[in-house]
Amino acid sequence: MLLILFSWLFFFCCFLGTGIAIERIFRWRTTPLPLTMVLGMMAQTAVLCLLAFAIPLGIEVFLGNLALSAFLLFRFSTTAQAKWRDFISQCKQLPKLGKLSLFVLLVAALFKSALAPLILDNESYYIQTIKWINEYGFVPGLANFNVSFGQSSPWQVLQAGFNFHFWTNRLNDINGFLLLVCSVYFLLEFEKRFRDSKRFHWIGALLFFNALTFQFINAPSPDFPVMLLGQIALFLFLNSENQLNEQSKMAIILLIFITFVKITVAPLSATLVVLLVLKNKNFGFAATVGSCFGLIWLAKNALLTGFPFYPFAFGGLNVNWRMPDGLLQFINRMISDHEFLAIPNYQTLSLGEKFVVWIQFSGIDGFFNKGIVLLFLITPFTLEFRTIRNYRIAYLFALVHFTIVFVNSPQFRFFLIDFLFLSAWLLTAVCNKIKLQPQLFRLGYVFSAVCPIAIAFLIDFKSFTANEHMQKSEQIHVQQLVIPEPNSKYYEVGFERFSEGNLNYYSPKPNFFYYGTGDGPLPCTNVNIIELFKQQLNIIPQLRTNELKDGFYSKEIGRTSTNEQQ
Repeated sequence: MLLILFSWLFFFCCFLGTGIAIERIFRWRTTPLPLTMVLGMMAQTAVLCLLAFAIPLGIEVFLGNLALSAFLLFRFSTTAQAKWRDFISQCKQLPKLGKLSLFVLLVAALFKSALAPLILDNESYYIQTIKWINEYGFVPGLANFNVSFGQSSPWQVLQAGFNFHFWTNRLNDINGFLLLVCSVYFLLEFEKRFRDSKRFHWIGALLFFNALTFQFINAPSPDFPVMLLGQIALFLFLNSENQLNEQSKMAIILLIFITFVKITVAPLSATLVVLLVLKNKNFGFAATVGSCFGLIWLAKNALLTGFPFYPFAFGGLNVNWRMPDGLLQFINRMISDHEFLAIPNYQTLSLGEKFVVWIQFSGIDGFFNKGIVLLFLITPFTLEFRTIRNYRIAYLFALVHFTIVFVNSPQFRFFLIDFLFLSAWLLTAVCNKIKLQPQLFRLGYVFSAVCPIAIAFLIDFKSFTANEHMQKSEQIHVQQLVIPEPNSKYYEVGFERFSEGNLNYYSPKPNFFYYGTGDGPLPCTNVNIIELFKQQLNIIPQLRTNELKDGFYSKEIGRTSTNEQQ
């Protein structure tokens, strides 16, 4: 916990200086401290992505970033001090339960971040993606080696720039810091609006869902910034009638950024950006920001996969590292049918039949599937929906986003942004209707911050999921008060060396799950993946040269090719 706290203090200094520098470029004057931090994170992400095209994000980049951040803090020290004083002043105005909840939230976030990650994708490609960026930057055709590595979310690039990889393998905790920043913003904005209107605002109710959000904070999942930063963007959009133009611009940046991080949110964010641009005449600003992030996104995809619009198949480049069309189609089918792979003859199901199957899922999938449908059915009966136009617009676009997600790949993590927003909205509508006492509402903050700790001690995950890898209870040790668990919960797993043509690679031994790669030495994938594509698509990954940094291509083979163990 102490080591994570140290890293978060470092994040704070870096993102604060960078955020203030961006505010100066935009000539903004009223951005609150938490949003300055978010602005710094977005700017750092863009810069680190640009660097990853040319060099690995190693210790040299880290030291350069440290020097730049120190310079920016010194250069804008007056502004930084003023923001800090204003932030402390706002915190002092919080009621006692609000102050207590902030403290409990900090401790709980540190505690949870110190535990071993539960998210299975962390073991299949998060860790390995970050290692490649740390050691080589963006590698041409990396998707040919492991198609999941081709995603390389910009959020994981940000983590690679701030994970102290040259010192330890225990600090992939950028999501925990983001949770803290966003939670402070939610709480301060809630209290400000409650003092003015004496009504509960949904922005504060987001803190009641820590049992959900905390499950993402000890692994660098790109779904997490989409969830939380998306709520800030929706909040700014819903209040766009009564705010300064710079808040509207902040909403535009947030919506573009979360699309940059996770393309699945594009239907929601793109429509809201258009509305904000039309309302505030910010076309030039939105075009400039969108072009900056968009060009980086296109170039990253082109280098990693050969398809600038990856995961879409059009616009493929004529380069030797381009993924085979069959491989791209295969992975897109796997993503699209992910929720139905266990259903016999799922390919023959109509959309309506898929919905009937999907709504009857059990466990955590069933909870979110049924929950999102109920939320869409009940929310139109709230006062805000009936009386405030922006709420009706936000509801409509959330519904459109959910519909597109369902048609393409109805995994609940893709519609969590909608689930959180509608849940918080409905919860505060009920609290306002029954005239709940403010102290009880605030007491919920404290309880929700303690809840994730209780879950770590008390909850049996077998009742929530049939996935045996997600059922393991979180191991708690005294040493975690100082040093967190390693980035992989399978850190004790060994790795076996295999050879395929001119490529030598590592695979876990024992094989802890089909797509598992853990924290293996580069180049690391899973032998199951190599064999799968060899059998299904008749291809194997090969080095383009003798150097890993020069990347990979897919080689067509005959059916007789064999795998030789070294």
